Amino acid sequence: ETEITTTAAAVPSEAELMTIGSDSLGYIDIPSDWLTFFDPSTYGMNSVQYSSPDLKSIITMVSYDMTLVENGIVTEEQLPSLDPYSMATGSYSLLTESGYQSVEAATVTLDGRTCYQVYGFLEENGGHTMLVAWYFTGDDGYTRYICFESPMDISLEVCAYIEGSYRL
Repeated sequence: ETEITTTAAAVPSEAELMTIGSDSLGYIDIPSDWLTFFDPSTYGMNSVQYSSPDLKSIITMVSYDMTLVENGIVTEEQLPSLDPYSMATGSYSLLTESGYQSVEAATVTLDGRTCYQVYGFLEENGGHTMLVAWYFTGDDGYTRYICFESPMDISLEVCAYIEGSYRL
């Protein structure tokens, strides 16, 4: 495990940000020109997604809670298996199998909570895309997932303001 620390130096001013999320997902400040986005794979989940205006950067927030049971995605017996460590381990394997390079796992702190973070780089269309995922447990005992996918040139900046602004 590697401890990764980002700084808030790249965080834009408050005027350039908007807050997204909900009481059950938590809240993050993102650029104010970002747009609501919907990935069909999150249908039936307690989630929110936004993308940059050019659709090159996407942030997803999910709570793996009873909404999954109510919508028939998992059974109540399966819900406890969606723990942060198991999900981060699965993401690590999936990124590695999907051709991501330099896939790493780390333990980081987000809003005072220990998180399992997985990240890697994908070379496509002549550029590099970074994917960063955070998995942690909320006060209610359910797993939270935040994922950010973006071109490398802005990835570290956005990761810094995700880690600097998240609150549950």
